[in-house]
Parts: sequence; structure tokens; C-alpha cells
Amino acid sequence: KGQVNLETIYSIVGGALLKINVSSLFGTYNNLDQKIVYKHYYALPEKLEFIKRKTHEGIRSFPLDFYDNYKRAILEKKPEFATKSAEGIHVLFQTDQTDKLADISSIVAPLILRGEVIGVMELLSPSLSPDHLLTVESFANILTKTIANTILFDEIKKSEAKYRSLIENAMDGVAIIDKNMDLKYANDAFINYFGIPREKLNLKVIDRMHPEDQKRVAEAIRRLLQGEYPHTILEGRVRNIAGEYVSYQ
Repeated sequence: KGQVNLETIYSIVGGALLKINVSSLFGTYNNLDQKIVYKHYYALPEKLEFIKRKTHEGIRSFPLDFYDNYKRAILEKKPEFATKSAEGIHVLFQTDQTDKLADISSIVAPLILRGEVIGVMELLSPSLSPDHLLTVESFANILTKTIANTILFDEIKKSEAKYRSLIENAMDGVAIIDKNMDLKYANDAFINYFGIPREKLNLKVIDRMHPEDQKRVAEAIRRLLQGEYPHTILEGRVRNIAGEYVSYQ
């Protein structure tokens, strides 16, 4: 509901996982340079908070070969369980931290869209085990579909804005009329030609048509809505705001 974007999705997912004491990291994967780029982090274990600090300093990615479980998950396109070495994490993020850290249970799941890996999700928790692999795989599939739908929705909105701009600036009049013959939208050219103020756009079009045209137009639109033909060309007369009839096609 409302504005949806990838940040919102990751936040909801990360928050839900946090409620069951599971930390999460989300990243993108670029097949060309074979690098994973961390994008979002949720409730990392306390002694791993330095990951956030280091990524803010510019270290956000690592090569596919760095972690075997990441490499297997992406190349084999299935989740991988591993006991992650804290020492390896320090090497990756170039830290000089000397505190002894316990190893961490990890499941890395690829996010696969149309057969291609587009990203990864890593879950971190002492309670994770290989028994969770199928559950995580199903969850990753749902998450990927949600991400894909969000990207598609965003693209549709961009396309809609583009074509709306074309319609609004068109020299020809463009209008949207619903099945009840109510006028729902009109561009400036339409308004200027018929002289109908925008505040009075929500009107019954058939009532403004010339009496001699009403039956013919109503029948043509009925047949159009029933799918008898994909489009039609109508000619007639419509009464403008001054009470005069103007022709249209």
C-alpha cells in the first residue's frame, strides 16, 4: 500500500527476521565482474557492527571467490550453509580488531530472476542449521518475486509519466470516457476545443451530444465494449459550455 520501493521491502524483511533473532544482509551480484555489493544490513551481531562502519568508508564489495559459500550459492543457484569464520570477516573488511569472536552460522541464498542471479541474501544466527535451507530457499524466491514486481511497478510508473506528458501536450484532443459515458480525463487540447472547464469534467458525455447523434454513438460504443471490433471512428457534434454544437471526429 502506498509508496513501495526496494528500501521499504528490505526494511520490512529485515525487521521481520530480527523478531526471530536473525540478522540479515542483502546485496546485488554483477555477473560481469563477479562481485557482490552489500546494500542493506539489519541488526548485525554486536561485534560485527564494524561492517557498517567500514562500508561507509568505501569498502562495500568483495569478489565472488572470497567466500566459498557465496561462490557455491551463486554458481549452483541454491542456498548454502556455512559456519562463517570471524577471522575471515576481519580480513575482508580490513579491520585490526583483535577481540575473539565466535564463529557464526550463516545461510547464503541467491536471488534468482528469470534464471539469472541478481543478488544475494545472507542470514546470520547461532540458531541456523542445514535444516533451514529449504525454508530459506522458498523465502528467497518470494523475496525475488517481490523485488521484480517492485522494479516493474517503478518502470510502469515512469512509462506512465512519460506517456501522460505526451498526451497532455498533444495538439489533438484526448479524453478518457468510462463505460457509463462519464468523462474522466481530458487533455488541454480537448478542453480548449470543447470549452469545458476542468472543474466540470466529471460529466455525462452522451447528454452533451446532439440528439440526432446520441443513439448512433451509444450503439457504436456498446459494440466496441463488447469486443466486436478493437477500435472505431465516430463523428458527431458536442455542445460546448456556451451551448453551441461543435463537430468532432
